[in-house]
Amino acid sequence: MIVKITGKHIREGLPRCAFLCPIALAMRDAGCTWTTVGSNTVTARRGATLYYYALDDTGKRFVKDFDSGECVEIEEQDDERVLVTLTLRLCSPDER
Repeated sequence: MIVKITGKHIREGLPRCAFLCPIALAMRDAGCTWTTVGSNTVTARRGATLYYYALDDTGKRFVKDFDSGECVEIEEQDDERVLVTLTLRLCSPDER
């Protein structure tokens, strides 16, 4: 799954909040009804199905940097611009 994080997701996202971080907000905009983000994985619900995804290295680094406050300030004119693209792969049961 490809997740596109815009300036709006970053500006409205909350650090250290698994349900309201930029990745969770982007997943919600992509059609997920519920999402929680950890340092290595993302759990998301689409319809009645729960999916477990592994974050790629870019995603892991993004979570770490965002949670530690290292992301830059985002202006409103960047709201629709895709600033980060992540590739999530479905996890095997032992990776969850």
